[in-house]
Amino acid sequence: MENSTDTRLILSLSLQDIDNLIKDLKPTHRMYRFASLLRHAAETDGTQTKRNIGYSVKTGQVGASHSELGKEWNCNRSTATRLLKELEADGLVKVETGNVSSVTDIKCLLGWQCGDKVIPNLASDNKLVRQLIN
Repeated sequence: MENSTDTRLILSLSLQDIDNLIKDLKPTHRMYRFASLLRHAAETDGTQTKRNIGYSVKTGQVGASHSELGKEWNCNRSTATRLLKELEADGLVKVETGNVSSVTDIKCLLGWQCGDKVIPNLASDNKLVRQLIN
């Protein structure tokens, strides 16, 4: 019998797959909001500017402010903040607020595939990620 700790399931979703999963959900649905965070995190890499101050956002991070997310999700900033706190309590994301903006790390994924290259998700506290980068 195979030891269950040796079994690893790696799920790979394209942006199209994510869109198909949530196509019938309303923007107020929690899964829709989480999927939009995944979409932002997959598409973001580089420098963003707010109030004429630049900051770096890497693949796997969301640089959108709570107000921006609230507009996207058809809710106010405090509702967006509350959802992010719930996702953080569930261990799915980690939100860090700085002087310029909030940056949300997606913690629940092992990595991001960019073309043929897989970038380990350094925000994850998963043991497999630590093995990949060592």
